[in-house]
Amino acid sequence: RQNLYDTASGVTSDFELVANGADLQWAPSPSSYCGHGGQYERTHIVRYDLDMNPIVETSKQHRKFVVITTAVGEQYQTVGPFETFVESLRRYYNGPVAMLLGNQTPVAVTEYLSSRNVQYETTEEGKPWGEFNVFRFGFYSDACSLVDWCLALDMRDVKFQSNPFPSNLFAVDDD
Repeated sequence: RQNLYDTASGVTSDFELVANGADLQWAPSPSSYCGHGGQYERTHIVRYDLDMNPIVETSKQHRKFVVITTAVGEQYQTVGPFETFVESLRRYYNGPVAMLLGNQTPVAVTEYLSSRNVQYETTEEGKPWGEFNVFRFGFYSDACSLVDWCLALDMRDVKFQSNPFPSNLFAVDDD
């Protein structure tokens, strides 16, 4: 048994680990129903907070995702370097994508990205590496603070073969 905090409702409740076939699942203990009018959603723990406390996820939560990357420099002056990353991602994922570009990125590239629903922000090219990284990580922090799951990666060597946020990762049986 464990006392768990439900981030969706702000309620702390008593849960116990129960067998569900070959899997284990957290479920409200019988005492948890008291005081809640018997109304309780099925829950499933899929992640932990920074103090390693389980975070209760409910089947009715809608999660927000984003894929973010950076493309700054001379090698990003044509559409070519973007195609493998963007086309393979869009084949499997239609959610938000945020990209940090250099301010000298040609219009043909920004038009291509806009046509693929990739949002972008620009930064001054030629900054010292340390200054650029401060800006880049600020961009990542801002983009990631608005979502539940954020995937930050280097687009130069990534080709997607499936959705980077598979729906079954968060599946909760509703039966």
